[in-house]
Amino acid sequence: MFRSGVLNVAVGAALFGLIPLFVSHCGSDSVVLIAAGRALFAAIFTLAIILIRKSSLRINSKTAFHYLIWSLSLSGAMLSYFQSIRTGGHVIAGTVIGIQPVFVALAARILLNENIRPSTLLVSFISLSGVLMIGLSTGIRHVSTDAVLWALLSAALLGINFTYHLKYLCAEPVLRLVFYQSVFQIPLLLCFAPFSSGGLQLSSLFPMIALGIVCTAGAYLLIYYGSRSVKSQHIGLFQITENIVPVITGVLVMKESVSTSMIIGILLIVIPVIALHLLSSAKPAVTGSNS
Repeated sequence: MFRSGVLNVAVGAALFGLIPLFVSHCGSDSVVLIAAGRALFAAIFTLAIILIRKSSLRINSKTAFHYLIWSLSLSGAMLSYFQSIRTGGHVIAGTVIGIQPVFVALAARILLNENIRPSTLLVSFISLSGVLMIGLSTGIRHVSTDAVLWALLSAALLGINFTYHLKYLCAEPVLRLVFYQSVFQIPLLLCFAPFSSGGLQLSSLFPMIALGIVCTAGAYLLIYYGSRSVKSQHIGLFQITENIVPVITGVLVMKESVSTSMIIGILLIVIPVIALHLLSSAKPAVTGSNS
């Protein structure tokens, strides 16, 4: 029914959707240090796999430059997302970042010269309506303007993140993509550490490890593998699962109730994306090494 690329992207996005849960367990720690710790543990995890598989880590200066630019986009996206979570809470951050499919489609158009199909626009509109309905059903009426702006910035930068590597790093193995993107982020993020508020507590170690291994290494390995066999403009749509996961964790972990509006919102997100996959041919837009 589903091609492996779609499942990889959807499952990877679901792991990404666990970010608010783990960030909330970091208390009032510095968002910069949390982001840096996330990148550090992702780098350690992927490096271990690379060494076990005896894969090459060699890159040239031109490739390193693209890794730097690409890492900047993800660093900014994560800092913005964490700040949105801190400023407005899980619901606002998770809901507004749901506009990410639009930015992914725009980035695919600009970077990859991929025409945006009417079906993509229609599904984006319906799915975003579902995201908004989930938010409204859980109290997003009391909106923090700062939280919305931070989430919008994060969504825009993630749009670049999920398409840039398909343009400039398509020949790079996926393991190396995740490793170097994580490594390049660490010094970039630490440059901002002196200007950030809050320190780092020992109790935040486990959440940061989970952010690094589950929400970064695991999520991006799946998403980047999957994105090589999914139409670029659809990548963001198949990642819409990340907006459902906070609802599920809210019910199971935080013991929150599920309203009818939330259920309708979830269906508006899931059904159009499934229909898009069934009715369109997800031809490989880019090919590259996956080892």
